[in-house]
Amino acid sequence: MKLALYTRRSTDRQSASPHTQETMCRQYAQEHGHEIVHVYHEVAISGKTEIERRTALPELIAAVKDRKNRSFEGIIVWKTDRLCRNPAEWHRIMSIFDKHRCQILSVKDPVRRDTASDRLISSIFADVAAYEREITGERIYAHHLAAFLQRSEEHTSELQSRQSI
Repeated sequence: MKLALYTRRSTDRQSASPHTQETMCRQYAQEHGHEIVHVYHEVAISGKTEIERRTALPELIAAVKDRKNRSFEGIIVWKTDRLCRNPAEWHRIMSIFDKHRCQILSVKDPVRRDTASDRLISSIFADVAAYEREITGERIYAHHLAAFLQRSEEHTSELQSRQSI
């Protein structure tokens, strides 16, 4: 099967670089007899970004347009959350690819779209990706809040020790 390979990195600090994602996808494709005909790299763009914003996810938009021209039969990703982490966007993207009979292959997630059960499981993966994004946000917020409170407490202690002198 002819495939387009899609990678996305949310931030410059993300550990799963496009190169790592591409290497794993190419290995998977080779092992399963698929041919990679084009590679789309999205760099430092959040997966919660909406595809309808023309400035957002330009490589995914390009893949959708290329699929309409039928230059490949499917898209391979390292994980399904590389396509997006927004359930509403996931359904929008899946409906576009379903309409054009474009398969989605994932190295890490067993996602098929052939039956109602398959589509349900792919929706669950989209919800899990959104959950992971929200949990990450909560952890980052908690980390920043704890650091702020610690600095505030240290500053208060320093002021109190100066006043007692």
